[in-house]
Parts: sequence; C-alpha cells; structure tokens
Amino acid sequence: MTKESFFEELDCLHVEAGSPSMQSIAQWTKLNHPPGVALRTLSGWFAGGARRHVPRSGSEKDFAVVVECLSDRAGKTTTINAEVRKWVRWLNEANKTRTAPNVVVVGKIPAEAAYFVDRDQLRRLADALTGSRVVVVVTGMRGAGKTQLAAAYARRTDAAVVGWVNAATDGTLLEGLAVIAERLGVADPEGNSQRSAHLLRDHLASRAEEGLLVFDNASDPDRVSEFIPTRGGTRVIITSTDLDFTTLGTRVGVEVYSRAESVGFLTAATGLVDDHGADQVAEDLGDLPLALTQAANTITTLCPPDYASYRRLLAQPLPQAFTRRAGEGHPLVDKAILLSLESTEASTGDPELDTAVREILEIMAMLSPAGVSVAILPDKTGRLREALARCVRGSLLTRSTTGESVAMHCLIARVLRERAGTDYALSQLAANALTVIDDNLFDRSQAWQRRAEGAHLIDQIDAIWKTEAHTTSTEVTTRLFLARTWAGRQLCAAADMARAVTYDNRTLTDAEQWLEPDDPLTLGIRNNLAHSYFSAGRFRKGIRLYKRNLSKAKRILKANDPHTFCALNNLAEAYRSVGRVAEAIALYESNLPNVEHRLKPGDHNIFTTRNNLASAYESVGRFPKAIWLYKRNFAEAEHWSMTDNLVTLNNLAGAYTLTDNPLRAIRILEQALVDAGQVLGPDHRDLLTIRHTLANAYASTEQFPEAIRLYKQILPELEETFGANHPRARTTRENLAKTYGMVAEAIDRYEQILTDRQRVLGLEHADVCALRDILTTLRRSQDDECR
Repeated sequence: MTKESFFEELDCLHVEAGSPSMQSIAQWTKLNHPPGVALRTLSGWFAGGARRHVPRSGSEKDFAVVVECLSDRAGKTTTINAEVRKWVRWLNEANKTRTAPNVVVVGKIPAEAAYFVDRDQLRRLADALTGSRVVVVVTGMRGAGKTQLAAAYARRTDAAVVGWVNAATDGTLLEGLAVIAERLGVADPEGNSQRSAHLLRDHLASRAEEGLLVFDNASDPDRVSEFIPTRGGTRVIITSTDLDFTTLGTRVGVEVYSRAESVGFLTAATGLVDDHGADQVAEDLGDLPLALTQAANTITTLCPPDYASYRRLLAQPLPQAFTRRAGEGHPLVDKAILLSLESTEASTGDPELDTAVREILEIMAMLSPAGVSVAILPDKTGRLREALARCVRGSLLTRSTTGESVAMHCLIARVLRERAGTDYALSQLAANALTVIDDNLFDRSQAWQRRAEGAHLIDQIDAIWKTEAHTTSTEVTTRLFLARTWAGRQLCAAADMARAVTYDNRTLTDAEQWLEPDDPLTLGIRNNLAHSYFSAGRFRKGIRLYKRNLSKAKRILKANDPHTFCALNNLAEAYRSVGRVAEAIALYESNLPNVEHRLKPGDHNIFTTRNNLASAYESVGRFPKAIWLYKRNFAEAEHWSMTDNLVTLNNLAGAYTLTDNPLRAIRILEQALVDAGQVLGPDHRDLLTIRHTLANAYASTEQFPEAIRLYKQILPELEETFGANHPRARTTRENLAKTYGMVAEAIDRYEQILTDRQRVLGLEHADVCALRDILTTLRRSQDDECR
C-alpha cells in the first residue's frame, strides 16, 4: 500500500459515506469516542493539496475511530471491526513505504524512547502547527518530556526540511543554524555563522514548501526570535522552561503524566500487572516522566521485581552531598535517578564492561546535554558500544535517530556530579572529560575543513566550564583555559568571526577573574581576542589590544621569553596589515636580532619573525632583502616542519616572480612538488598552495596548457576540502576562467605572428614550425574548455 493508493482508497470510503464534512466527522467522533478527533487533524488527512499527509505511526487509535465513523455512515455496520483492522494495516504499510527522496534532515533528533507514551500534548502540538501561527512553544518543567515531544513530531513529519537546533546557548544556536544553512546551500561562503543563520531565515521565509525548525532547550527569547522565519511553509517548535517564549507563538504546556499514563507506562516498562503498586510509585515520584523512566529501569533489575521493594529503596535518605535546588522538581527525583545509576553500574561479571560503563557515565555527566558524538568518546578496551548500549537500556543515555550521538539529560548529569561528593572528585571527572577533548583537538591548518567537528568540540568545552569544575582545582582551571584558547583560535581560523569575537571576549573576562593578573595564559587569550578583532576588520580595537599585550609582556616576563617576542611580532603584523609598513619593519628589525640570539635554534618565533619581515620588505619593493630572509629560513630547513618549508619556498617563488624572474620561481616550485611529494604523496593537502602558485606562474609565462591542467587538478580538491564557496575555490575558478581568456588572446596574437613569419621565412622554417606547434597546443586547450 503506497501513499498514493492509500489516499485513493480513503477518498473512495469517504464518498461511500456520503462525503461528510470534516466538522460532522469531528462531531461524530466526539460523541462516540470522547474526546474525539480534532478538526485540524482531520483536515490534514482529508484535505487536498501539498499539506495532506498519511496519518503518522502513533495515530492509529484516532484513525480507527474515523474509519469506524465512515464505515457506519456507509452502511458497513456488520463489518466495522474488519474494516478498522484492514485500514490500520494499510496505514502501517503506507507509513513504511512513504519515501521522501528530497527530504533534508539536519541535527541530533533524539530517537524514540522505549515505551514512549503517545500523549495528548503531541496531538495538541500537531493541531497547533496546522494552524495559521508559525511558532508553537512547548513549555514545562525539567524532566516533563518537552524534548521527547518535539522529537516525536519531528520524526513523524512529512516536511521537506527538518532542522533540529540546540538553542541552549548563543554559540550552539548559531552553530546549529549554520549547519542547516550549509546543508541547504545558503550558508555564508566566508564561514560567518551569524550571517549564515540570517540567510537561512530568509531562505526558509521564501519557501512555500513545508518545513520544520526546532529550537530545543531555548534560553534567550530575543535572540531566538531573530532567526524565526515570519512567512513561508516552515513551522517552528521552541522547547523551553522559560515562559517568556510564549510571546512568540502558541503555547503547548507539557506537564507531568496523568496518573493513568504513569500507571500504563510502568506496567509496560516493568511487565508488572499491579496497578495499585504502580499508582503508589507514580505518587511518590510526582508522575514526572524522567523519574518514572529511571524507576522502571531500577525495578526491572530487582530480584524479584516488585513495586514495594522499590519504594523501600526510594524511602532511604539521599547522601549528604546532594543539595536541593528551588524549582528542580519532586524531592524524590534525585533518589530515583541515583537508584537507576546504581542499577546500571551494578556488576555484570565482566570487569572491563563494568569499568567502561562507569567511565562513559562520568564523562557524559561533564559534557553537553544536547549530545556528544560517539566518535569522540574513548574506547580503550573495545567495549564502548556495549557500554553505551547498557546505558541506553538503563535510560541514562538517549541516542540520536542516526545513532551518531548520545545525550544525557541535565538532571541525570547533575546527580552524577553531585554524587562525586568533593571538589577533588569533581575535578577528577573534569580532568577525564578534558582528556577526551584534548585527544580530539586538531591543528588550525585543518580548521576550515573540520569546522563542524571544531564546533562540536567547542560545545563540549563550554559544557565542562558550565559545570563550574574550574572552581575545584588550579590544574583543571588551567586546562580549561587552554581548551578555550584553542576554541577561540578554531573559530577565528574557520572564519566564524561573529562567534570568535564574542567567544574570546568572554574567555578574557573569565581569565581576568580566575587567573593571576600576570599569568602568561592571559596574555595568550588577550592576543586571541586582538587577532579576532583584526580578522573581523575591527583594526583599531585589535591594535589597541596588541599594544596592551606587548606592554604587559615586557613588564611581567623575561626579555627572552617567547611570549614577549610573539606579542611584538603580532603588533608589527597588525601595523603591516593596515598599511603602516614603516612602523612594522622598524619593529621587526628591532626584534629579529633578539629572537635569533636569545632563543634556541628551531624556535618557531625565529621562523615567523624572518618570514613576516621578508613579507613586509616585499610590500615596499625591497625584494633582495626579502629573498635573503626567505633563503635564511630555508637554509635551516631541518629545524622547521615540512609545512613551514613549503611556505618558505612558496614565498620565495612569489618574490622571484615579482622581480620579473618567473622562470626561476617555476623551477623552485616544480622541485618543491617533487621533493615534498616523495615524502607526503603527490596529492597531499599541504601541496595545494604550491600547486596553485605554480599554476599562476605558468599562466604568467604563457605556459597555458600546464596552468590549465594544474587549475583543473586543484579545483575539485579545494571544493572537496573547503567547499565550493570557499574563497580559495572561488579564486581558483576565477584564475582558470582568466587563463582560458588569456588563451584566446594568445591564439589571436600567435596567428598574426605566424602569418608574418610565414611571409618572411617560408612555410618550412623551424621558427614557423615551432609557432604552428604552439598554436596547436593553445587550440587544444581552448577545445578542452568547450568540451
């Protein structure tokens, strides 16, 4: 039964029933099966047009009532039960075969929980989203199931675009929207996440096609409202504990389970047929869905499982380490969570698995409640999958629909952290989580192509900071600031300047509060912020911070401290970037002797100072001095990395090109490709810049076929590595197009020269033959473009 045939049969049944209106069907269902089926729900099943959809899994009961109504009106009173069974079977078949080849789903949508309760609020949510309002706000206390409700709707919707965004912080909000924008091809090509978020909003507002955008765990109404499309076919769900969000749309309140829902859930989850016992447990736990889920996990591990034994465990006092917080729910919720943790951590007889379970739970307690990629979690003993499965079965973790990430509810995470009991124990949890982060950090040269991984790691770093673990030990504080320093550099290197400036400002404020005033780490963080300002085009602020950093470095550090040289280099480079080249050169020239004499050979400050001074010399036409410095760096090649040496050779070739010696530049670059290719491989990413510069040099010397060949090789690699809209990819496409244009001009010029030479030298002269060969090669290049 396909979707199309399902609708054909449904329309036939509707006609047999006398084509009753949706209002009359809704009235019949309300009278015969209260509370009945909502009119908007019926409209979604029967109305024509793009918004018509097959009833989703979970709506079988409501749909069965409608089939009963139509069968009754069609006179099929003796076969109503058979008709209902047939239609429910057809409904499930249509849901299974419903395909959406063009559907785009982005984000970590939670998978359906075991024994999911299909609550009335889900129907109210669906009804609200079929109305005229664009936004529906799902509110309720923590643990009431807001996220699960929104996820249930997101999993079942027929929308062409489904985006799930963790809106807990400004950073995760922008990151999530930017990822959706990139998937839809509307992201800012420069990598600015805020601009991407605005472009996504405008794109969705212009689409008539049905879409769904979920802002989960939202915290800032003003900020979220900035990115809500105000028109178009996209509907928005916001989940939050903050009632201020209700000004943005229709509210659907998610309260605790009804008592009947609580009893039904416990019966299904535990297999115990004891309504009275289930009722008592539900009363103890205030019908809170999260607490009942934890209770069911514990009950099933008891021997024998029964409600009375569980209630005796629940009545035992909590350890003194646990503190009550205003507004954090029922007083026995923490106890229910703690019992569930103990049940899941109980010995399985497999020490390796038991250790893996405890380690994963403790790590997840420190990381983002929005989800953690399974790929970054440690798997020392090869038991990670089993450990995660045990934690998911115990309802302590939930998987995303793709299985690529897992999440721990913030209330469970808090109980785990409080169970640690002491600052020392909490600092150990933080240290273990930071080790997970440190093991996954990468070099800034990979910042762009791994920007999604980088954003995910930044979320985790921020989550550890929010646990206030930095208050527990100096070591954790230092490690956290080092991680946040990496995060700021990653945002800047990935060209997400809107987030980089905000992030580095916040990190500097925290550093000035938590670190000693003269801590060198604070200098590095302030330098990060200055660099972010500069990269964002806010040059005055950047230079002011660079000056302040240099002044502090000179005051608190030794004369030969690398931080001092680094601060001076940064200020000089800032001057050069804004055209104050004379001041930059003066600083570099004063710094270079100190760097070379006071630092050990191989210190990267030596390489950077020479390279930057040479570049400054180039910009004012002092090419011999620039070439001399590049050669000095290359003469010490054994001290530098392969990447550094390739940078030097690329710069040296560029200098030779500017001195009208492009053939020498070509020889340098060709040899660099051969030498580095033998070590790295001919297609290594670090060789892309060399190959691009060589292609430019070929084009400048009218070696067009070689230039075109290289540009064509490079372009797909750049698009795959950085994306089609990255500046490097765009520049290469432009250079390729220009080269083809130069080919056409060259053909015209050589044809005129050939005509003149043939008239003077004759058809068989060697020079004439050489010109004909050149023309043949150029025309072949031109033909390649046409193909």
